[in-house]
Amino acid sequence: MVHLDGGACRMKRRTMPTIREVLMAVIGIGWLGCSTYMVIDSISTRDTNSVRGVVLASRVIKDGGTSGQYLVPRVEYQYVVAAQRFRGIWLGLPENRRMANWTAARFAPGTNCAVFYNPATPSDASLEKRPTTLRMFLAMMPGLVGLVLLTAVIAYYVLRRVRASTGAQTAVESTH
Repeated sequence: MVHLDGGACRMKRRTMPTIREVLMAVIGIGWLGCSTYMVIDSISTRDTNSVRGVVLASRVIKDGGTSGQYLVPRVEYQYVVAAQRFRGIWLGLPENRRMANWTAARFAPGTNCAVFYNPATPSDASLEKRPTTLRMFLAMMPGLVGLVLLTAVIAYYVLRRVRASTGAQTAVESTH
């Protein structure tokens, strides 16, 4: 839109959010909401019942990361819920060699262990009452994507407004 102001010709720049920016912001907020729901659901409904299980195997595996200095305890276990037999694998947190070996020795093959499971899906189980690290990481990923998207939209909008205001001042100054 062009305005004539005492012989000076200047262009009025649009500073309202575009449909694309609004849409991306809504998607970002949706991803944040989805992640929040997944984290709360993972914490509140996970591992509400427990049964006695037995450790089938226990060992230490190398972390698949780039550093390779951390080791992860891996425990295979078996448990029974409502006369149905289930098998599970539990991966502990990455640790140094001493802690990983201690955790693996704590779950020696043949020993009894407490297995915490979801009553709605008994095959969803763990040797810890809290959600597994992988489950929490996967639950938080949509939130991280949403946060990055929302931050990018806000930064782009602010940058566009700053450029529009400095561009309008420059156009007015150059005509006088």
